[in-house]
Amino acid sequence: MSLDQIIFTECNAMVKYALGKGLKIPNEIVENIQKCEHGIVATVDSTEQKDPNISECIVLLNQVHSQLSKIVAPAKPKTLALFEKEEKDTFVKFLGPVPLVRRMMLIAIFSLIALVGLSSSTYVNGDPSSFGLTTNSGTSLLVNQLFLMSAASIGTSFAALFQVNDYIKNATYDSMYESTYWVRFVLGLLAGTMLATLIPIESLGDANSTTNGFGRPLLSLVGGFSASVVFRVLTRLTTAIESVFQGDVKEVLASQEITNNMKLEQQNIQNKLQLLNQLKTLQSSMNAGSDSKALIDELNQIQNSLLDNDGK
Repeated sequence: MSLDQIIFTECNAMVKYALGKGLKIPNEIVENIQKCEHGIVATVDSTEQKDPNISECIVLLNQVHSQLSKIVAPAKPKTLALFEKEEKDTFVKFLGPVPLVRRMMLIAIFSLIALVGLSSSTYVNGDPSSFGLTTNSGTSLLVNQLFLMSAASIGTSFAALFQVNDYIKNATYDSMYESTYWVRFVLGLLAGTMLATLIPIESLGDANSTTNGFGRPLLSLVGGFSASVVFRVLTRLTTAIESVFQGDVKEVLASQEITNNMKLEQQNIQNKLQLLNQLKTLQSSMNAGSDSKALIDELNQIQNSLLDNDGK
């Protein structure tokens, strides 16, 4: 689709949306769209060269597009054009106005049917050991894990539909971010199944209380719905563990630094005592009237010892 066709399609969709919402549209906007409509529509399926006036129409439609965008805000022109296209091209629009919503609706319905169907199996009896990877095996483990995955799928699809519903309602949905919803769906599926399988919820509550077998499916559903919460919990847990080991390393380094400082201080004290003894010896020699050459030798010896201590 060429640039002029894209602009015209979005302008047309915004006009319909504004009229449907009862918003006021200046007459000149409608007139400008009508002026360019014939030339643009005529070139959609035509292989002939376009009218030179098309470039003028593009400039005019661009101005109209900017004005209409302010009128229909916060709705997005691209979203309104997508809604109009999907309404014409699909026969399953009752499931949702965009492909993402329709696919997510089908997954939610299928997950609900799977949850009910698997719950009727004799393998799904609510026994906590039947959900364990080490306490169960074979077909029984497979059916119970599929049961938990169905619950997680319901939770994560519910979260995705709930979030995208606001964007659909405000006409701000952008198909460019469709992949992020599928990433969240997979993350929710993983989080719900992981929580329900690995967390021993039976040992966390009162031994006399009972959840009638709904504890793990409920945890799976909640984990699927709040995958971001599970991610933050795991991140904080990892940070806490890292801080413990980092704290031990810091304590060891601090202890080593204190020991080294004490050794240096003791060495300095010994050097000062040695220098004091040498000075006393020199003073005694001077009082005794020793030869000047001997005094000079003693001074040189003291100087050399000071230089050696500085080098250390």
